[in-house]
Parts: sequence; C-alpha cells; structure tokens
Amino acid sequence: MKKETLRRNRSLQIEMLESREMLSVNPLLPLDDQQSDIAIVTSAPQFQSAESVAPEVQASIPSNANAADAAWLDNFLATHTNLTDSIATWSNGRITSLNLSNKGLTGTLDVSGLAALNRLDCYNNQLTSLDVSGLTALTRLDCSGNQLTALGVSKNTALTALVCHSNQLASLDVSKNTALTELWCDTNQLTSLDLNIALNTLSCSANRLTSLDLSKNTALTKLWFYNNQLTSLDVSKN
Repeated sequence: MKKETLRRNRSLQIEMLESREMLSVNPLLPLDDQQSDIAIVTSAPQFQSAESVAPEVQASIPSNANAADAAWLDNFLATHTNLTDSIATWSNGRITSLNLSNKGLTGTLDVSGLAALNRLDCYNNQLTSLDVSGLTALTRLDCSGNQLTALGVSKNTALTALVCHSNQLASLDVSKNTALTELWCDTNQLTSLDLNIALNTLSCSANRLTSLDLSKNTALTKLWFYNNQLTSLDVSKN
C-alpha cells in the first residue's frame, strides 16, 4: 500500500490508501507526528445510511393527479408490467418521488418531464442512459449500481446529494450544481471530475483520476480518493 503525498490541514478527514485494505489505527491520532491533525477514515463510505434509504411510497394515483404526470406513470407501467403505481409518491397532484431501485430496469430511463420530482432512487438496475434534464426541483439522485457511461446534471440546480458510484462514467461535471454538498462517484472510470465549491463530502475512489483540484472546496470535511492514479494532492486550503 502506498500513501498519497499531500499537504495537511487541520480538519479534513481523508482516506489516503490506494487499496480498500485499511490501516489499523486510531482515526483520532496523527499519521506521522503530533503536529498533524488529518485523520485517516478507516472504513469505506456508507452509502445506504438512514438518509439515503428510499422513502415509503403511496399506492395509487390520486384523483387530482397532474395529467402529464399520470400519463407518464401509465405509460411507464404499460412497458414495465412487473411494477405497480406504488413506485411513485404524490403531493398536490404531482409526482415528487420515484423509487425504481432494484426493479430490473434496462436501457434508458427518461423522467425529464416530471417537473415536480425532488427525489429519484433508481439504483441497482442495468440502466445505460438516464435523462433528468428537466428536473429543476430535484434535490437527491441515487443512480448507483447501473451501467451509465454519461450523466448530465448541470440543469439540476437544486441538487444537494448525488450518488452515482458503481457505473461506467468517464467524466462528471457538477460545477454548476451550486447546492450540491454530497457527491459519491467512486468505482467508475473517471478521468475528469469538475467540482462545485459547496461540497462537504466527496468520495471519488476507484477511478482513473490523475489530478484532483480541491483548491476552492473550503467546505470539504470528508474525502475518499484511494485507488486512483494521483501522485500528489494539495488540501492545504480545505
């Protein structure tokens, strides 16, 4: 195991190993000497926390349902006969949440017309394409565990949490997602990662990154970046 070379700060917790084989150390103690306050995060990130579990959904289309939302759901269920309308949560006649995780979905998922959608869980499927371009109200997206090669989220300006690990993404740009505070994009094929400045949590391990610019990420408190191709990392401004 080889430790990454970095400049140290006083508050950022960092996983610095190039392998998931963890060191047996007290995370509250310094790595080398008493002057360092950076601590190793000694366990892998926990993606399925209480906050990330898909919410309970209601089981029928309401009588005041928006026509476009109802039509989308009817069409979706017509082509996915193993599912029911309980995949959707409604509020004031609009679909506000979709739980499509572990549903055996393949190909393309287009939810761009669901303007009131604020949460989408579609993890652990075999999706190759995902269109969320029209979702300006979306705050949480979990599309991990699919086969996505591209993901466009630049128009999802309300997004606060993006979980897209375990796909086949070669690049990811969240620089326009000014509200985003959590990004979990590890286990992809990333060679390019453009960040926003509001992030406090970043997991980008197991990619192909040769550089990582964190100079503007002054709010960052948790970082995982092992199993990349980095030779140095400057966190002196974090």
